Amino acid sequence: MRRILICMPLLLAGAAVHAAPPTPSPCTDAPRAQWLSDEQLLSEVKRMGYKLKRYEQERQCVEVEGWDRNGQRVALRVDPATARIVQTTFK
Repeated sequence: MRRILICMPLLLAGAAVHAAPPTPSPCTDAPRAQWLSDEQLLSEVKRMGYKLKRYEQERQCVEVEGWDRNGQRVALRVDPATARIVQTTFK
């Protein structure tokens, strides 16, 4: 019984840590001096076939919302140094 009482808080703490949403990893480690300008980055994303609604820089990523070639809503995480799409989420 005593073992259960000692282990229960540890199990609950582990479950709470496991349930926390992961923080997104950075898209790039490149210094800002090596990042593309907003115009270059957005032009490259458009060249890939996306129509853009909005974008914002968050930490080491650029988050872009818009539509893909098929008209489906998407959210993209883009590396600001290379314009490489790191993550695509369909909405």
